[in-house]
Amino acid sequence: MTLAMRTATIAVALSLVAGAATAAVIRIDDNKEFKVGLHLQTQLQFLDEDVVGGDRDEARIDANVRRAYFYFGGKVAPKFQYFAILAGDKMGQAGVDAAKVGAGTGLAIRDAWVTLALKPELKIQLGRMYVPFFRGFGSQAAFAIQPLDLSDIQLGGISPNRRAARDDGVTVWGNIDGGTVQYRLALMDSIDAPARPADGTAKATQRLAGRVVLNLISKEPGWFTKGAHLDGDGIASVGVGFETIPEFDGTHDHTAMGGDLYCSHPLGDSLQVIAEAGGAVVDQGDVAWTGTYMYANAGVVLKDVDTPVGFLHPYVRFEKFDLDDAVATAPKGSEKEMSLGVHCYPNGLSHSYKATVDLTQVTPRGGESFNRGTVQFQVSF
Repeated sequence: MTLAMRTATIAVALSLVAGAATAAVIRIDDNKEFKVGLHLQTQLQFLDEDVVGGDRDEARIDANVRRAYFYFGGKVAPKFQYFAILAGDKMGQAGVDAAKVGAGTGLAIRDAWVTLALKPELKIQLGRMYVPFFRGFGSQAAFAIQPLDLSDIQLGGISPNRRAARDDGVTVWGNIDGGTVQYRLALMDSIDAPARPADGTAKATQRLAGRVVLNLISKEPGWFTKGAHLDGDGIASVGVGFETIPEFDGTHDHTAMGGDLYCSHPLGDSLQVIAEAGGAVVDQGDVAWTGTYMYANAGVVLKDVDTPVGFLHPYVRFEKFDLDDAVATAPKGSEKEMSLGVHCYPNGLSHSYKATVDLTQVTPRGGESFNRGTVQFQVSF
């Protein structure tokens, strides 16, 4: 049986699994607990371009395990918490089935940190964690987002020297007025890909990043956020972030400023409207990702439509990066992407189980656009 057939069979089997279960929690006493769970996404892609050689291939099919996350965490004292994710990405995907390609296809430490929660307004977090810049960087490990996937361009290169929007370091963060305002300030080592000047020597540098969020309706006081609030009270969030890395490539400085808007609000008992938009201005001198980035997605949850596949959540997505004219050599990656898709929730409005159909038009920088169709199954507990 081919890899495509095996993965498709696994995906169909997962579609029969009830997704209402939550993470297993072992509570020792009021101050000690341990939580463990699993996120799994399988997908089948149809492309009109060979992702390995770049030649057109009308019958291109690529099946893979998009994400497999084993996570655990808990607390050992009222003010001391910990969390970790072991992750494997794109396992079996053509062209990236090797360690340390992108996020890596073998199981690796995605997140691993401990938190000293002195009080709600002041928490100190140390370890590997996402960079506090865009909202999407911390959207619950990509399993509770509105589009099919995190932004390719956001994760592709506008924030250098990190993998999957993660870096190692320390973050000071907290919530004011219970989460009406949340701030994060991080100092990270930025050495997953150390800068290499012309003489070939590796040079360590550091990343300073921060983010402030204002929640206008409901509060989001947690570390991770959801990219798609399917039910409940309305949420309106405004965030701004910055990032600096001196001599990120051994010569040039990286500076970025960004902002994002997020809204999820019910319209009566039948609809939940979800929308997000944002952008960033990136300055890396006359190299790499100097330019302007923008993205947006919008969708609606149809709560009173009874279908054989449960609740429906159609969405649209757009992102684009305008490279500055002064950049001598354009980096590889997408220049623009546009998507249409729909999530199906057979077991009700829960991120623990869903199926997704997505069609994306990808415009590579300096290349011809191609289409990517994706069918994905997800189960989480």
